[in-house]
Amino acid sequence: MVKELHLPVLCNMPEVEVSWLCDKVESQARSLSRALAPSSQVFTRIEDCPDVDIVLVAIPVGFRRDPLRYIFARGWHVLCEKPFAISLAEHDALLKQAAESRVHIGVGLVRRYYSGNLLARQLIQSGVFGEITQVWASQGARLTRTGRRDWYQGDSAAAGGGILMETGSHLVDQVFAVLEVSDFTLRECEQRMIDGLDLETRAVERLRHR
Repeated sequence: MVKELHLPVLCNMPEVEVSWLCDKVESQARSLSRALAPSSQVFTRIEDCPDVDIVLVAIPVGFRRDPLRYIFARGWHVLCEKPFAISLAEHDALLKQAAESRVHIGVGLVRRYYSGNLLARQLIQSGVFGEITQVWASQGARLTRTGRRDWYQGDSAAAGGGILMETGSHLVDQVFAVLEVSDFTLRECEQRMIDGLDLETRAVERLRHR
């Protein structure tokens, strides 16, 4: 995500200076730096990084707890790849810590800004579809091969849950943004789990929209 999406955008924003890149694998950070941000420093430990205004956190969700706590303690604001916690309790705890440190944490649910979603919201607002009574939405993904041992999504501790966390969270946010949902009630939920990972989630919700 950093290589293909975040860093190219940041490097083309004149008001943004990328001070450093941090990765446990130094060669990966140096490769990114040479390709996109040649003036940036490279570190392998967040503890060694100098102060900045804001950091982008795009490491796997299951490994973010300690780095985020350290970032809050340093007083850095955060843009975090979605979702930034693996449970409601952890979500609330991180928000509390951020507030205590007087920093903001934003979640990168950026698909809501895709042109198709913005157009859908405009069409619904225009009333062209009449009253919205039911919405169906689905999200899927496929793997080109099995047996990958270098992929964090195959590790339940790193992935933080599975398909709902990884891509389903985008889908839920897209529906909520398009319909301008103000409240919801979860009516039904069914998950298919294998080795601690959610491979399929089906949910029915009652939404209240503007």
